[in-house]
This record gives sequence, structure tokens and C-alpha cells, in this order.
Amino acid sequence: MIAETSTAERLSEPTSDEPLPRVDRPPPTAPPVEQERADFERQFEESQVTAGWRELFFSSASLLLWFALFAGGTLIATQPFIDSVARTTNAFEAAGYSVIIILFWTITNVGILSMLAAVLGAFGQRTRFASPIAGRGLLGTPAQPSTDANPRELFTHYASAIMRGFGVYTLVLSGLLVLATDAIVAPTQGQYVRLAGMVSVISFYAGYDPEMLAGLLKRIERFLKTE
Repeated sequence: MIAETSTAERLSEPTSDEPLPRVDRPPPTAPPVEQERADFERQFEESQVTAGWRELFFSSASLLLWFALFAGGTLIATQPFIDSVARTTNAFEAAGYSVIIILFWTITNVGILSMLAAVLGAFGQRTRFASPIAGRGLLGTPAQPSTDANPRELFTHYASAIMRGFGVYTLVLSGLLVLATDAIVAPTQGQYVRLAGMVSVISFYAGYDPEMLAGLLKRIERFLKTE
């Protein structure tokens, strides 16, 4: 009876108006993908592109030249010019025909496109085409060189990108990236478009990310060792 009375008394006591102590809960964390996206947008908006007008002109000219060579490689047949070089005795005509052959013959045309695409990739890296996140670049790339680099550093930066584009081109010629040799020697228009597009994409990322070509070479090394 005593226990029942004490319980009833406790229940009948007025409750205090004081608020219950607040328990701080950790704020909800955003998913990793959303957090990286927010960091990317913030750093991209804060980034300042200070590339000089010479570099902008060089990259714009490379882009226009890429489109011109791609259109010429798609529309211009070089076999008549090859036959004309063999028949002509005029040195100026032979030189003109040779320039057209070098620019638009598939084997050389794809090589030039590859190196131009690598230059564009290097320019994209320098001008913060993708801003670095958390101290590293996207796709695991190292931070790009500073935008106030001197001319010698710029020359080295783009020259190395051209060499990486040439490396991709030689891999294509060797058949290690493209196994169908007909697509290189005597391609149809559709085959040329796919070949030029594929080589340009690989070369662009080789110019943007120097480690990309190194990864390809390591795979080829493992492939050759297993043979």
C-alpha cells in the first residue's frame, strides 16, 4: 500500500516547465559524390585563369586546325594527288601535292590530329578545365603547373604533351590500340571518323593526364611479357 501511494504521489506531481536538455546530434553528412561535386563547383568558380594571349591564341589555332584537318581527312581523297606527284615534273606542283598528301592522307592526318588533341588536353589542364579537388586533380592527376609559368616552362609543358600524343599515334600504327589495319591503310569514311575520334580522345587525355600514357605503356609491357 505504501509503494502504491508513493507511486501515485510521484505521478500526480506537476511536471517542471524547464525544457529538457538538448542533445547535439552530428549534422547529416553529404554523400561523398555530392561533397566532391560541391568542392569542384566552389573551386571552379574561385579559380582564376591567367593564361597569356599567346597561349590562348596557340590553343585556339590548334582547335581550329584540328577541325580543318578532320574535315579535310573526311572529305578529301588523296589518291589522285599521290598519282599526280608521280607524274608531274614541276617542282612547285609536286610540293603542293605533297603538302596536301601530308595533311590529309589518313596515316599522317591521324598523327597530326593526335598531337593537336594532346596539345588541347594540356591546355585544358593548365587553364583549370577541371579544378583539383583536395590537393589532387580529377582522375588522379597531379596539380597543373601554375598559370604564370615562364615561356620555357610553357614550351616544355606543350612539347611533352606533343610527345605523348605521338606516343598514342605510334601505338595505333603498331596495332596495339587498333587491331583493324584496314581502318588505317584504306579506311572508309565511317571508319576514318571513328578512328580519328578514338585517337583524338585518347590523345586528349594523354595530354591532360601524363600518367595516362604511362598506364597504357605498362599494360603493353605486361602484354609483351606474357607472350
